[in-house]
Amino acid sequence: MELRQSLRVLLQHKWMIVLLSISAVVHAVLITYMVSEKYKATTLILLRPQQEVTLAGTLVQKKLLDFPVGQGAKPETSSITYTELIKSRTIAEQVVRNLHLDTLKRKPKDSYWLEQWEVCKEQAKLAALKLWQILKYGKTIEESPFTTAVQDVVESISVNPTKNSYVFEIAFLAKDPSLVAAVVNETASVFIKFLTDVNESEGRLAREFLQQQMEDTERKLANARQAYQEHKIRNKSILFNEEAAEKIKLIAGLESSLEKNHILLSGLLNRFTPENPRVLSLQAENDNLRSRIAQLKNGLETLPATEAEQSKLALEVKTIENTYMFIKKEYEEAHIREVKRTSDISIVSPAMIPSTPVKPIKIYYAGVALALALIIGITFSLFFEAMNTALRTIEEVEGALGLQVLSTIPAIHPAHSKPVT
Repeated sequence: MELRQSLRVLLQHKWMIVLLSISAVVHAVLITYMVSEKYKATTLILLRPQQEVTLAGTLVQKKLLDFPVGQGAKPETSSITYTELIKSRTIAEQVVRNLHLDTLKRKPKDSYWLEQWEVCKEQAKLAALKLWQILKYGKTIEESPFTTAVQDVVESISVNPTKNSYVFEIAFLAKDPSLVAAVVNETASVFIKFLTDVNESEGRLAREFLQQQMEDTERKLANARQAYQEHKIRNKSILFNEEAAEKIKLIAGLESSLEKNHILLSGLLNRFTPENPRVLSLQAENDNLRSRIAQLKNGLETLPATEAEQSKLALEVKTIENTYMFIKKEYEEAHIREVKRTSDISIVSPAMIPSTPVKPIKIYYAGVALALALIIGITFSLFFEAMNTALRTIEEVEGALGLQVLSTIPAIHPAHSKPVT
């Protein structure tokens, strides 16, 4: 069909298209007044990677809530992790408990008819839910108000990370503007408190473990020093040659490293399985250390019995001293981490009570309805024209018969004809 013919067809059905468009727009706008308005509140959360506090000062790296952040690390990784945490049932349940969302009642409408309309919508929604449960499970499932409130929070809350930044947004959608702001702010507070409690708990457990290790090492060190002093007094003071002294110092350093690795290995085994690559690597390193220590100790056995005994006692003292210093440093750092509250995450902009709804936007509904009405009207007009086989123009007659039209007979309208006398 040519463009001229298509335009002619549309002009012939213009009133149908116009009426269809007007009807669609009017009904779409009316629907927006029947749909419940939804309000949205948002709050911004900032993640700040900070330099880890170290007393030795030999290793400085950035960490984000006790997770190392390298130079090439993407901030979206942390934001995605926090997205799953914020939308978890644990956070939602705490928000529902704090705000008593399971006991909140809908505010009645000022108008009687509006209130009846709201009641009808609630009943229709409940009936649709039960029908879906029957179709899905074969029966209706009665849920407690608390469970329903938790599900509503999980479904209505959203977390949107900002690309290439350490900022992400928590948003909540609901009918009550004051409720959405309260839920968003409470969710952010519960989330930060949850991370703080986790970090403090981990720091306390680490400190208590290191404190016990430090106390045991102190007792061992006191016993080793006492045994070494008693041996020196009993056998007089023995001076080792330079080679033996170096071996003692080297063995002490290796045994101290081995003890450190044992402590690190205990911590890794609490978090990972024995087949984890980090655990296997540390175990292989410990095996190498034991082999080197055994070789060096064999060299000390060539010393006289008294010197060999004293070298063993001196080596034990030196090893325990190094281990004690390492545990003490780790204990002090664990204590700092325990008392330091989580400052890597904070609320930048708390949510405010929204003044205007975000749904439904009437112009969007009207525009979509108008576009659909035009598409449907034009499609039906062209379809009806294609299905109509009548010849109504000279061009159609010539095209169908393959002959040229020589003349036409004008239509005779009864209104213009004169009566015969």
